[in-house]
Amino acid sequence: MNIAQFVPSPTHEEVASLLRQYICTGEVEIGSRLPTQRELAESMGVSRHSIRVALRVLEEQGLVETRLGVSGGSFVSKPHLEPRGIRLWVRKYLCDLDEIIDFRMAIEQQAVYLTAKRRTKDDLRAMWHSIQELPAEGGSLDTFRSADGRFHTAIGRAARNTRLEEASRKVRSDLFIPADTLDFKREIQKTRQHHSLIFEAIESRDADGAASRMGEHIEETRKAINRLLSGTG
Repeated sequence: MNIAQFVPSPTHEEVASLLRQYICTGEVEIGSRLPTQRELAESMGVSRHSIRVALRVLEEQGLVETRLGVSGGSFVSKPHLEPRGIRLWVRKYLCDLDEIIDFRMAIEQQAVYLTAKRRTKDDLRAMWHSIQELPAEGGSLDTFRSADGRFHTAIGRAARNTRLEEASRKVRSDLFIPADTLDFKREIQKTRQHHSLIFEAIESRDADGAASRMGEHIEETRKAINRLLSGTG
């Protein structure tokens, strides 16, 4: 039996990966100030050195900026994405993208299935507010990403399964680069419609219906990325 060698990631890479997930899924909004290095180290159970190196990695990736002074600190910055370059990136990793979307389909359909069975009134309220917060036509990408992220995050939490919640956050962050190249203004109404249909199924505790509608929603993401690749998106 051939067993692949296990190579553990350095702690700072794991920290950077987790923080990147929160940023890319919109759970931490653009412009918001991150906790201090000491606070992050204490809450994540790692050394301040690991936090410092992780923040440096995120800064190099354009996700975080450091400001000096009394009101300084580490702030979430708006990534600068050049559409043509990202389109080439998407084409290069198209096979990976299909796998990512397939995995997201499996994870989020199961999560929403459980959510329909386990949701509370507070869960429904969080989902409803996130739908209402989707920007109107002409709104900003940051607002769109944040509201979209809060909807999926609320579903992950309502499933009452930590592993599913973590997997959902990870796979959605993996789609951050290609998804941000899409014409989000064109996608707002589709997203609002899909989220509303998913919400209705969850509210009525229709687990199978919720899973089916989530599948349709994620499949639309695949189609949108394919439109991007063909130049029609």
